Amino acid sequence: MTKHQHATINLSRRSCLAAMAALPLLAQSRNPQQRGFMLNPELSNEYFTFLDGWNVNLVRYPLKNVFSPQNTWTPQQFIDWMNYVLQMLSVFLPQFAIRNIGVIIDLHDFPRDVVGAHKCHKMIHHREFEDAFITGWENAAKLFKGNTTIFGFDLLNEPRLADEDHDTWEAIATRTIERIRSHDASRTVVFEPKNAAPGWFGRLRRLPFRNVLYSPHVYAPQAYTHQETDNYPVVGRLSYPDPRRGIDKAYLRAVLEPVREFAVRNDAGIYVGEFSFTQFSPVPSAYNYLLDVIELFEEWNWRWTYHAFRENPVWSVQSGRDNGMSEALLRSYFARNRF
Repeated sequence: MTKHQHATINLSRRSCLAAMAALPLLAQSRNPQQRGFMLNPELSNEYFTFLDGWNVNLVRYPLKNVFSPQNTWTPQQFIDWMNYVLQMLSVFLPQFAIRNIGVIIDLHDFPRDVVGAHKCHKMIHHREFEDAFITGWENAAKLFKGNTTIFGFDLLNEPRLADEDHDTWEAIATRTIERIRSHDASRTVVFEPKNAAPGWFGRLRRLPFRNVLYSPHVYAPQAYTHQETDNYPVVGRLSYPDPRRGIDKAYLRAVLEPVREFAVRNDAGIYVGEFSFTQFSPVPSAYNYLLDVIELFEEWNWRWTYHAFRENPVWSVQSGRDNGMSEALLRSYFARNRF
């Protein structure tokens, strides 16, 4: 392929990505053709070569705190940190742009109360932290206004709050989106309900905006998906599917039914920001699980990003633990991506 041909293809892909960002919600929800990875925030040139070679066209980039105990931060320290990590990301945006990879910025960390039954994110009960949260996203809207490589803003990863505080979280998200849209009217926003739990979609209300994607995370049941992690140290006992316990594709369909029903009822776009199955589970459990959940996502035309790319060998499909089966599966779906 000549340099001119390659440049022409890149221009075409970039134009299509920009056009997709501007589509009405109906078109966005029914023909996304976007699949990819959640990333390790410590980017390198090697990452881009890999993502390009696998035909990835969507990534979730987490703003993760690696500097200091975040729960001790003042509101201004949070704002300063968020500005810093956004500037760090901006350095790499040309690398994403030339490969026509859309970036969803995920606010992965935010100060939390360290006492109380729920250990809520602090914007729920502290107005000064609510203001800081909104200011952080307002700054992001100003910085990336009109930048079509940034596909969307994921307001908060797996919000921690009490059930009775969900109205408060929805109200804070509404004010945040209003502030974002005051600077960048077309910016896509991703909203996660409490814990990004699929079950919450049964009582979720659609926010009063167009161009909002609603995001569940799919780890069900966690005793299976999280084997050999800190909270689930069991090794080699739980295989998927597990018909004796009713853990199979029909189970997963039932888990995700509240999300599907919410999407249909509200004509809402769905984006699965995280899903995975530990690569240290019995072979071929990870492959079987990924196949079943991805088939459901594809049936319902949901966007998705696998958790995660080179963040931890437990989740890495390049670990070699299942003889490359999970890797081959993801690559087969990335090959379907459109630009």
